[in-house]
Amino acid sequence: MALSEPAAAAKLFWEWHQAPCDRTWADGHVGNRPADLCKLSMVLSPYHLAYPIVFYSVEVRLFAWLGTAFDSGLGTYKGGAVTQFGIRVPFYPAGDFDGGLQVGPFVRAAFLRLPDATSTEPPSTRHAVGSAVYNDVEFARSNGRNAIYPGILIGGKYIAGAKGTEFSSVRGLTLQGGFLVGYHALVGSPRHEPHALATRTESGFLPQLYLEAGYSL
Repeated sequence: MALSEPAAAAKLFWEWHQAPCDRTWADGHVGNRPADLCKLSMVLSPYHLAYPIVFYSVEVRLFAWLGTAFDSGLGTYKGGAVTQFGIRVPFYPAGDFDGGLQVGPFVRAAFLRLPDATSTEPPSTRHAVGSAVYNDVEFARSNGRNAIYPGILIGGKYIAGAKGTEFSSVRGLTLQGGFLVGYHALVGSPRHEPHALATRTESGFLPQLYLEAGYSL
C-alpha cells in the first residue's frame, strides 16, 4: 500500500533526522560511510545572549582535517548596537571535522554604534555573567571604539552520532568550545572617552572562551 504524501514526507524527514551527514547504508544500518561525511556545522553561542548578542557560526568542511567557519553577530546594550564578523580556520590534528581537537587561526571584528556616553557605562550583573565569551565587544564598548581581534583558537568539537554511534534522538547535535587567545586592537576614532571604570583602555592581549551548540548535516 502506497504511503500518502504527508506520511511519505514524514518518513523521509525521520530518516534524515535519524542519520544526518547521510550515515545510513542501503541495508538500513547506521555507520561511517567514506563518501558521506558531515559537510556543514551550524552553531549558536548561548552565552552571547546574556549581552544580548545573537552570535552564530557556519563551518564548512574543506577536508577531513580542515574547516572554515564564518561568524556573525548582532546585538544591543544601553542604547548602543554592535555588529560582529569573523572567520575561523580550525585544523583537526586529532579526530576530524566530525569531531575532534580544534586548533587554528581566527580573526573577529566588532563595530559599535554608541549614540551617547551612557552606551559605555559599566555592565549590569546579568550582562557581566557571559562576558568571558564577549570581552572583545565589552572592552571595545567601554572605550567607545571598534575592535579587531586576531589570534589562535584551541578547543574541541563533538557531533552526536557522527562516528556511527547511536543517540538517535539527538543525532546531529553539535557542541564545541575552547579558548581564544589573541591581540585585541582598539581601532577607529573614539566616539566617546573611555568610561572611568573601564577595566582596560588600551589594546593588548586578550584570552576569551567560545562555547557553542547547534546542528551538523
